[in-house]
Amino acid sequence: MWIDFIDFLEGLRKPFLTVLFNFITLLGDEIFYILAISTLYWIWDKDRAYRLLHYILVSQIINSALKVLIRSPRPHIEDPEAHWAVSKGTIDELKNSSGMPSGHAQTSTVFWGFFYLREQITWKKIVFIIIVGLIGFSRLYLGVHFLEDVIVGYLVGILTLLGLERVYDSVQKYIEPLSFQSKLSLSLVIPPVVGSIAVLSLGLNPATETLGTVVGVYMGGIAGYLIENKWVMFTSKASNWLEGGIRIFIGVLVTATVYIVLKLIGYGIFGDSITWVSFYYRVLRYFLLALTITVLLPYLFTKIEIE
Repeated sequence: MWIDFIDFLEGLRKPFLTVLFNFITLLGDEIFYILAISTLYWIWDKDRAYRLLHYILVSQIINSALKVLIRSPRPHIEDPEAHWAVSKGTIDELKNSSGMPSGHAQTSTVFWGFFYLREQITWKKIVFIIIVGLIGFSRLYLGVHFLEDVIVGYLVGILTLLGLERVYDSVQKYIEPLSFQSKLSLSLVIPPVVGSIAVLSLGLNPATETLGTVVGVYMGGIAGYLIENKWVMFTSKASNWLEGGIRIFIGVLVTATVYIVLKLIGYGIFGDSITWVSFYYRVLRYFLLALTITVLLPYLFTKIEIE
């Protein structure tokens, strides 16, 4: 029944709709969350961006674990090139990964739900819901998920969001009294240890390899946030649109450069192979990227006097 629905949507495809939904699905991609949370950190509220970062990373951990445990195939996995309306690179990335739950549906629910819970204006809340709905539908239209993958993704996203809303402040109360050195040490030790144990337990594969991203961002994000607050003391709220625009321009340019250079280095060394060495390089790559976003760029902003 579900494959019939996917085939029905495939029959409705038009070139302009395919372009549109490929764009919409980007709003659920890794690079979008990196740039979105970074922008919030640079010009709006670094403390709230830091909290949102935790939410997204926890969601990714849960999603990766569930994909490995459920091992649900994607639609037309036997011939994705003929049925998936995505790029060749995306096909190569997805064809070896499980479908349930949809990471795009789950993480977009957590991300936009974070703002939904804090928004008082009704029309904005409706926009957040529409965005989440369109991201989920884009995965169906492009043929890379079954309907049940998206539904389960939404449900897991809602549970993750509500669970984190309930426990985040309580956890922070235990962590806050710790010394700077203790918190920094924990940020550099716990993520790689837990990540390595998880990968050893679940096996090294395309789904668990993404945990390298989570480990690296967790290490760099937390360590960077601590270092920045102690020594840089960057004021994240931009005073005007010009200042905010300059920060975003410089920030995106530097972040994109670091991201691309480190990714090309990794591809040049490891190609598409998945090994423990490539896993830990992935950790290092995202650790350096997170430090760039949370420490290097805020420091740069203060030095060029646009704060």
